[in-house]
Amino acid sequence: MAPNLLNSSAGQNSIPLQIHMRIMRFNETYESSYHHSGTTDLFCRCHGPFMTNTVATTLILAATSHRPTLTGAPLKTSVTQTAPPRLCKSQFGSRNREFGTLNRESRYPEPRSLVRSMGVDVLYHMTPDLPKNEQPSKPARKRAPTSKPPFTLAELKSLVPPHCFERSLLRSTLYLFHDIAILAGLFYVANNYIPLLPWPMKWLAWPLYWASAGTVGFGLWFMGHEMGHQAFSDYEWLNDAIGFLVHSSMLTPYYSWRHSHHQHHVHTGSVDKDSAHVPKQKPSVIRRYFNSPVGRIISLIFVLGVGWPLYLLFNLTGRKYQRHNSHFDPNAPMFPPRMRLKVHLSNAGVFSMLALLAWLAHTHGLAWLASVYWGPITVVYAWVVSITLLNHVHPDLPRYGDGEWEWLRSSVTSTVDRDFGFLNYLFHQTPNVHTVHHLFPKMPHYGLVEATNVLRPVLGEYYQFDPTPVHKALYQAVKECVFVKEDDNQKGVYWYSPILEAAL
Repeated sequence: MAPNLLNSSAGQNSIPLQIHMRIMRFNETYESSYHHSGTTDLFCRCHGPFMTNTVATTLILAATSHRPTLTGAPLKTSVTQTAPPRLCKSQFGSRNREFGTLNRESRYPEPRSLVRSMGVDVLYHMTPDLPKNEQPSKPARKRAPTSKPPFTLAELKSLVPPHCFERSLLRSTLYLFHDIAILAGLFYVANNYIPLLPWPMKWLAWPLYWASAGTVGFGLWFMGHEMGHQAFSDYEWLNDAIGFLVHSSMLTPYYSWRHSHHQHHVHTGSVDKDSAHVPKQKPSVIRRYFNSPVGRIISLIFVLGVGWPLYLLFNLTGRKYQRHNSHFDPNAPMFPPRMRLKVHLSNAGVFSMLALLAWLAHTHGLAWLASVYWGPITVVYAWVVSITLLNHVHPDLPRYGDGEWEWLRSSVTSTVDRDFGFLNYLFHQTPNVHTVHHLFPKMPHYGLVEATNVLRPVLGEYYQFDPTPVHKALYQAVKECVFVKEDDNQKGVYWYSPILEAAL
């Protein structure tokens, strides 16, 4: 039987109670596994006394700021038991890694190296080889509430300072010129200096320009989105005129997309009627084949690269209709008859821009056009997909069926704010104040930050925020949000699920 480290009263009194209890639990688990398996080959054939002493030493060193003692004398970091036949290893996931580092005075791992390499919570990673139902598991994430919120939109609006709703034409125009000036400067440098670089440097400089110009370009695209919401100024005709020019220059049909985006705000979180990132209720065959780390990365690259053009052309991931749907089709079922003239006008703006690009390709060359325009615009589209996806697709966000959907509840519980770090500045704060934007879409972006700070305590558990880095959050979305599954206990409420749950 493996010895119990804490069989003396001196040891119990000198060790913090929390650590004492954790070591006791480990001893009990270890002894159970020791007798269950009938072998001493636990944790890759580590000797029981050595393993137990090493874990206890690690926990004690990690829990105290000084070198603790079991009997009053300083604890030595060198282990003096007889060396095992080979270096002990521990299994992490599917790979075996060296368990600590060798002590020069012996062939054993240095206990302090365990703290550095494994962290304090070693018991979680060093669970004995027990049945799955006996192993500890990570705590479940907290899902967004699905009950009716205890506040109304009017009550929330009354709490927001009135100046947050003021739309300043001067201030909005300065933000617009800010983006245009940076893009003009980047274009000037790229067009005049990158061609002078030696060819190895060009391969580095051009992608850097695409990433920079595309990131700033999304800020400009967002200003067009701001104009579509009439949040740019108090003058509707001016908002539409500038928004039409901005979005047409980026090959986005202004009026057509403004209409579908309005439907997204009206039906946010609806499992059937939302117009953006509408979830599937069962995983597609293609997603089953791409259910692997490499497959998910390929899917993510595809969605970020061409997802936005496919959405505009074929309504990909949009609301399903009886027949073909497109933002460029005036007779598409997504548009009411009154929208047909504006759809034609939107198409004229996009086709005029395509004609200008064709002329530039003829005069400057196709390679030049691809370098200065198509590279950055592809990055703009990737950011459009990324931000709209991350603000509404999350394993802890619900979707609602027709009988359960309600606008205010769905707007706050089916939306999550994200922190993009310094990019929040270039993106005009759109990712990290998206919840309040859905509550008050006509509020200018420079008023949303203060309004969010005011309303966040009031929203309480109905406010969702996730600080996960962008690249990890995107991978989480394609891995864990493959389709939606109805809640077993609440009819009409759906939760995102990974593909493995399709068989359950």
